[in-house]
Amino acid sequence: MGTKRRSLALMVVVGGILTFFVPLVSTHPPVLQTTDWSPFDIVQQMYLGHLRQPICERCGEPMIRSLLALPFDVTVVYGLMFCALGAVCFRKSAALAWIGIAGVAFSLNTYMLNGGTNFVTKWDFEWTFYGQPQSLKPSANGPVFYGWLTIALLIVMCAVVFVATRDDLDIPTEV
Repeated sequence: MGTKRRSLALMVVVGGILTFFVPLVSTHPPVLQTTDWSPFDIVQQMYLGHLRQPICERCGEPMIRSLLALPFDVTVVYGLMFCALGAVCFRKSAALAWIGIAGVAFSLNTYMLNGGTNFVTKWDFEWTFYGQPQSLKPSANGPVFYGWLTIALLIVMCAVVFVATRDDLDIPTEV
């Protein structure tokens, strides 16, 4: 991987990691007097114990709560972004491409399963904000909109695949 592609990949991956701090999830009605949430806000409030705790044996521990704050697919995509950062640092374009492909798959799974809505991800977000209902139905408190987060993660991972697979980006252009 040449300097130009490495710089582009670094900008894409760092930009993707920064989406962790952008409010791309919204709740209606507001939770904790807030309607717009970043993944960081969700994890932070779960760590502090202000959001509903998941039901598990060790969920009373703050670190366990914060690891379970985001849906599985979203957590995996952010983990893949950190792996991509390592691949960029070690100039491994093949590894970067595979990381990007896996990220695209998990990003698509976050939204596209079941004809446009992954009910597991939808319920995970609703349970994070409104608590787990007594039955296996989604919460009656209101929807959680996470489409912008899904789109941002998908764009970042597609860009990672693009930069990793395009060798011609390193070829100097002649004028």
